Amino acid sequence: MGDKVAFAIGADGAALEHFGYAERFVVFEFGPEQPVFREIRDATAFCRREEKDAKLRNVADLLADCRAVICAAIGPCARLELSLANIEAFEFDGSMEAAIRVIARRPLFGRPAQQSNPVTEFSE
Repeated sequence: MGDKVAFAIGADGAALEHFGYAERFVVFEFGPEQPVFREIRDATAFCRREEKDAKLRNVADLLADCRAVICAAIGPCARLELSLANIEAFEFDGSMEAAIRVIARRPLFGRPAQQSNPVTEFSE
């Protein structure tokens, strides 16, 4: 069994979304073989609503079984909430499909932390 990674996606289903605006997360499992699609999880975009803190905790709970989340951008409060749930946040400038290809080639985990930037970024 591999690590589950959630991708914050936009309404079109392909473009990665800012974490706080995501209303859907696509979960893949990454292991020694090819990545495996697991499910789509609906969420409430907490940046667009009142009671942001409670909604942010709900999203963190929704992703609790994931090792990481990949998104276009993420703010410090959301990153901290995910960190408290032992979920790593990664920013990626590109499509979900491109991010999957990159992760399949180069695992996300075990990379040294970037002390100057609280959110790890990766690229193709």
